[in-house]
Amino acid sequence: MRKVIVYMMAVLTLSISGKGQSKWTGNGGDSLWRNPANWLSGIAPLLLPSEDVLLDNSGAQGNYTVKITGTDSVVIHSLVIRPADGKMITVIIDSLSSTDIALSATSNEQGITISKGGIIINASRAEEGNVISITDSLRIENGALYSHRTRRAHVSLVTRLSRRPGTENGVFEFNIPSASNTLSLSNQQYGTLRLSSLEYRNPCTYSGGGVNPLIIRGNLELGTDVNFSVNFSDTIAILGHYRQSGGNFNIANSTRASTILFRGDIIQSGGTITKTGTAQPLLLLKGSFPQHIAMAGGLTGNIPVKLDNAAGLYLLTPLTIPWQLELVNGKVFTSATNLLVLASGSRILADSTSDAAFVDGPMRKEGLISSDHFLFPVGKNTVHRWLALKDATGNFTVEYIQGNPYQLSGIFGTGIDHISSVEYWTVGTDASPAASGKIILSYDENSSGGVTDLSTLRVAGNVNGTTWTNGGNERTTGSAGSSGSVQSSLYTSLSSGALFTLASSTAAQNPLPLGLLSFKALHKKDHVALDWQMSADYPTEHFEVQASNDALLFRTVTKIQGMEGISRYMFNDWQNIATKVYYRLRIKSRSGNGFLSDIVSADYNPSQEPVNTLREMVPGILEYRYQSDARALLKFELFDMAGARLMSVHKEVMAGSNMLRFNVAYLPRGAYVMHVSYRLRVVASTRFLK
Repeated sequence: MRKVIVYMMAVLTLSISGKGQSKWTGNGGDSLWRNPANWLSGIAPLLLPSEDVLLDNSGAQGNYTVKITGTDSVVIHSLVIRPADGKMITVIIDSLSSTDIALSATSNEQGITISKGGIIINASRAEEGNVISITDSLRIENGALYSHRTRRAHVSLVTRLSRRPGTENGVFEFNIPSASNTLSLSNQQYGTLRLSSLEYRNPCTYSGGGVNPLIIRGNLELGTDVNFSVNFSDTIAILGHYRQSGGNFNIANSTRASTILFRGDIIQSGGTITKTGTAQPLLLLKGSFPQHIAMAGGLTGNIPVKLDNAAGLYLLTPLTIPWQLELVNGKVFTSATNLLVLASGSRILADSTSDAAFVDGPMRKEGLISSDHFLFPVGKNTVHRWLALKDATGNFTVEYIQGNPYQLSGIFGTGIDHISSVEYWTVGTDASPAASGKIILSYDENSSGGVTDLSTLRVAGNVNGTTWTNGGNERTTGSAGSSGSVQSSLYTSLSSGALFTLASSTAAQNPLPLGLLSFKALHKKDHVALDWQMSADYPTEHFEVQASNDALLFRTVTKIQGMEGISRYMFNDWQNIATKVYYRLRIKSRSGNGFLSDIVSADYNPSQEPVNTLREMVPGILEYRYQSDARALLKFELFDMAGARLMSVHKEVMAGSNMLRFNVAYLPRGAYVMHVSYRLRVVASTRFLK
């Protein structure tokens, strides 16, 4: 009786006192809010609508818990939980609490604030009421937690959640001890939303729906044995990360089609993302930074996935697409371990003309059965170089490689003169079902090294590990000097590890690698100085320098052996000193194949000075003094010494001397070559150092 009288006197005294601040000491030793001995003032703040309560570590060191229990009903002005760094302070309305409103904050300005390390657990077993009443807002700052472990209403709390910066990673947790729970989601905003089944200790379902958006400014976290089922006709936006430990995320359980927008990573250690309704939802990956996806459980159902993130998507585990993947913007980065798989019946949508969206790494397609056409939008780095299958059967894994296929084999079958030295594709298949189909390879002037004649363009296949055989040319698209494709004849049996690349049936067309970067001839009165530059990775066996007086009949002047690691060659011709001499190179590769260079001429003029000069007079600005015989539209292409094209522009020149300027501020220091072309024919090549 004496203890009750003391509590009543404390309540009466504080109810008539002015606004103050109560601080916790915990000296009462029982963690009870109602015990005056636990408070610095010696008075428990129970019915004090003007009292601000601060729970920090100024009066109590270390971690501590404050309990509101039984019939306690706390009415205060505001509550701030602010632990010191590394500390934890918990306020719990425990399972013995039976009051309709156990905690009420009357402030119109602050309400309840939980700072980092602070926790409020609402485990009330009251039969009705809201349990917690807030006039202003519930502010859950980053690193703080509110855990709703009661069957009582939560709508009033959710509608009062603070949306201030710094609350994105403040956690609002539903951990309700019930098998089925309906959540307030439509037209709501959460910081981080966490769904848990720990309090129920069995699988449980959280559901919700509506026609207005749900915005989760932080993470969406689904715990083990949690099923989350929604019926939305608007967007569910997850601005942080999505984390799933188990259960199912049913993104369309009825007739409403929602868009699930992911701006962060998708990390799934268990469970699935699925749909059971008739509606057609959408998974949209649209972040501003690189997104990562790890789906141990997977994706099921006819759910389209769309990537629209210029920063790209990185797979941390294999990802199987059961129905559709659309690449709008951004690359999917894969590996042999973390493979992108399109299941039987699934498809991929991508713009084959765009370098903005493709798969950088291997991708697998399963279940093709005499399929008319299937596109593999693969590429590497900034280059999209797709491969397609026609009339195909089997399971295929395709990857584009920026590398020299000569290093794999230099042996050619009948009908192949030479192959590309800059790119190839790997096509892996399963032993069963037996794989077959026609191979369609794309080409592009910027990355394929030069396609000059479609009729002699070929698909070369290496299906036995030793020989590049002629896959034929059933059909081509596009145009020479631009972009397009070439289709092979039917491969009736494709073994695992097959390789494919572009090839030419003649030495005179389709250089494919930019083997010869520049070729110049300068008449020096008593001799002609020849100077040429090769691509660093071209496997040169030897050169034949050929000369002519009429550009029709050529004779071999000398033969020069190619040297490993040497890309620039020079030769002085002392025999041909006519007024005008024509030269060309016959270039042979180590495989025994090769090609002829364009023809260049050397005119003798006693006062001749180099008329085409490249120099960087002003840092970042390349000045090209170009002498032209007539007005013309020319193509200017800039290459590095490895043969990679860095610039391609058209400029009109007038007869006589022209001063052209190009912005090269983005180039690193090094050596470069400028090719000038007129109607697909190189008319000048000039080298410069930056």
